Amino acid sequence: MIKVLYFARLREQLGTAGEEIAPAAALQTVADIAALLRERGGTWLENLGDWPVSRQRYWGIPLPIWECECGEIEIIGSFDELKKRSGLNKEIDFHRPEIDNVKVKCRKCGKEASRVKDVLDVWFDSGVCTWASIGYPRDEKLFKNMWPSNFQTEGPDQFRGWWNSQMLTSVLTFGKSPFNSILLHGFVLDAKGVKMSKSKGNIVTPKEVIQKYGRDVLRYYLVNSAIWNDFYFNWEGVKDTSRLFNILWNVYQFIDTYIPKKQLRKPELEVEDRWIISRLNTTLEKADSIEGYMVHKFVQSLSEFILNDFSRWYIKVIRDRVSPGYDGSDRESAHYTLLEVMEKLMRALAPISPFISDHVYRDLFKQESVHLKDWPKPDKELIDRKLEKDMDMVKRIFEASGALRQDKKIKLRWPVDKMFVMVKEPISKKLDGVVKNMCNVEEVVWVKKISGKTKEFEGGKLALGKVLEDDKLVREFSRHVQVMRKNEKLHVKDKIELFVKAEGKVEDVLKRKEKDVLVATGSISLAIGKVEKEKGRFEFDGKKIKVGFRKK
Repeated sequence: MIKVLYFARLREQLGTAGEEIAPAAALQTVADIAALLRERGGTWLENLGDWPVSRQRYWGIPLPIWECECGEIEIIGSFDELKKRSGLNKEIDFHRPEIDNVKVKCRKCGKEASRVKDVLDVWFDSGVCTWASIGYPRDEKLFKNMWPSNFQTEGPDQFRGWWNSQMLTSVLTFGKSPFNSILLHGFVLDAKGVKMSKSKGNIVTPKEVIQKYGRDVLRYYLVNSAIWNDFYFNWEGVKDTSRLFNILWNVYQFIDTYIPKKQLRKPELEVEDRWIISRLNTTLEKADSIEGYMVHKFVQSLSEFILNDFSRWYIKVIRDRVSPGYDGSDRESAHYTLLEVMEKLMRALAPISPFISDHVYRDLFKQESVHLKDWPKPDKELIDRKLEKDMDMVKRIFEASGALRQDKKIKLRWPVDKMFVMVKEPISKKLDGVVKNMCNVEEVVWVKKISGKTKEFEGGKLALGKVLEDDKLVREFSRHVQVMRKNEKLHVKDKIELFVKAEGKVEDVLKRKEKDVLVATGSISLAIGKVEKEKGRFEFDGKKIKVGFRKK
């Protein structure tokens, strides 16, 4: 039985275009293969003629045929037989020219017979390589353990070449196929689908990509699409993959900066922590696609997880929970979750992008190498499909609230007192905190009807209340102070003494909101009315504000 993985052609032949099919198609005969690949010249398989296996060349395996001038022809079956028949008592190179000097006694007339000058077709060499390379027939031990091969991969041209020669020689010799399964890969073409060649000047070498973007990026980029399709190399695609790795590196640096490098016991997890762990295990479930040679499906699911789940969502949701000034009881669960996700993510990424995964693993977890670890298996008990579905709704609410803020010219960092939300399918109330945090609102009001200026989204609509002016001032003030800290090259964990002088009611607001200001600016004290160590000035709602600070 031959298993051919060639889904595009299989869909065409079986009439299942656009549908998912089994990862391997079992094809019983050569005629079945021909039907599958007819558009690529499959009919040649049904019309194979005789195979002249000899070639009149110098290099190659010498034909083991000796011919006498009397017309007698004899085929020598082994080296040992040749030594016995020729009287050869020393070791020689059994290739030309030495083999040409070996004579045997003709069985018919007794005269010397000479070897014919021809060599075997190189395709014959390749056809018998799967057993000849492991010592068969002189030694059957490896042959019994390793033949036929479990898996081979090559391009479609090898149906006429290597696979053809293997099949013919194996069926003639053993009456069976020399392989259990084959994976058909496409060819690497340029961005326009043209074959790369020096004359056309469109060749891109792996070395060029590695020098510019690194080995991990190249490897990930190449396995991100179905292996059996022709691969259209595009520099923009490489850049997109590089951006993914930059994001992953930023996540690593975020964890390296904010999270203690020690093993943590599993605490009681918050709902967003349970969600990201559920998404991780759902992603790991898709690793099963690798067993069907569909590596690209797992790689695409990894990309989705890294970009949209881990980086663009979870990190933003828990950012405040891991900030240096935060001391809430949910801080430890965020630490645990970040390390738990990163540990399994690096193990999953290791075979695809071995260098970054090993560096991150060694640094964060103080282990010898990620490549000494087992592949991470999904824990189905940690998968919560309903929670994942509800969080998808939260993401849509967040996107809609951002769009409505833009319509109403309300910046995302400005807190709003209420957000009214109407959804067709209710979501868990446990996610209210995530909605409030991400949408920057004091209260979420779930309603059955909604009016006023609203924004619709898939599954519902929402409306925003009023901006909280005092909190708006605190957010704007804190943003300016953080810019000043960065200009002074202060580390995120560095503490400062903060000084402020401002016009109008700004000083009163900052005094009332002192605790929030201290946390948001990384300060241990706030002095109002007089500025020391001035670092900058700015205006807010027409009021001038002067800021100073010194590192403590």
